[in-house]
Amino acid sequence: TEHLYQQRYMRLRMFVRVKTGVKGERASFDRLGESEFNEIVDRHGETVYVDPDHTRRWVSKRDFDHAILLDRQDNLEILVNAQEAYITNGAMAKARLGDARILRAAEGNAYQGKETTSTVALPAGQIVNAGAAGLTPAAFRSARELHSAAEVGLDDMNMGMMDSFVAVISPAGMRQMLAETEATSRDFIDADGSRMPLVGGRIPRYMGYSIVQHNNLTLTTGTTRRALFWHMSALGLAIWEEEFMSVDPLPTKRHSMQIYRSCSMEATRIQDDGVVAVDFDEAV
Repeated sequence: TEHLYQQRYMRLRMFVRVKTGVKGERASFDRLGESEFNEIVDRHGETVYVDPDHTRRWVSKRDFDHAILLDRQDNLEILVNAQEAYITNGAMAKARLGDARILRAAEGNAYQGKETTSTVALPAGQIVNAGAAGLTPAAFRSARELHSAAEVGLDDMNMGMMDSFVAVISPAGMRQMLAETEATSRDFIDADGSRMPLVGGRIPRYMGYSIVQHNNLTLTTGTTRRALFWHMSALGLAIWEEEFMSVDPLPTKRHSMQIYRSCSMEATRIQDDGVVAVDFDEAV
């Protein structure tokens, strides 16, 4: 059996914080704000304590399943082949589900507070309107400026940790970037002659962002597509059950074979400053 072209693997899991083995109906990602030193002006005076802001972002458990029936009347050879193909089909569907939850969390509402009653939208200041210019190096520069101004991963970059940031763009966005000399020429991005600006007809990294192409990005209006840039500590994926799978005959379905798998997961945006959305016209 030849599978039709589709996303086969989870592309974004390596770019988020993952919490596994979660129990209960909810999971939290704790956040601790910054604190500053106090100057000692009286050697024997009272100690002055700092009180950094401690908050949480929450996710609630969501359950998903994927079930397929195979007719018992199929001959054995076809049945075995079909089972293998349908098992693979379910695995690919799960990969797409995981990415979809992460992408939704990046730009959707997050929940915080003791009772998860506080809803937090992605701040307007984190949304860049690239408009008719399309997805260009200027859009990447805008995302980089927002991240650096908020201290997002700035020390990671300074220490040479180059896998902390990702830019998730559409194929049209990649086409637009490929047309930019600034994004494809070694004169701009290859200072020591060791980097390949193009690999397999695509740009693998640019301005400190690993670039992932994805076909599940939001079309906001008309031909305006939303690209997403984030630091890996900005998003969290909570997993209650990685996967349950069984292949069993069902007597009540004339002993047809059921291929069943399920999982329980949900994602959230942990830090708003770590996510930048860039809206661009992908028709140019």
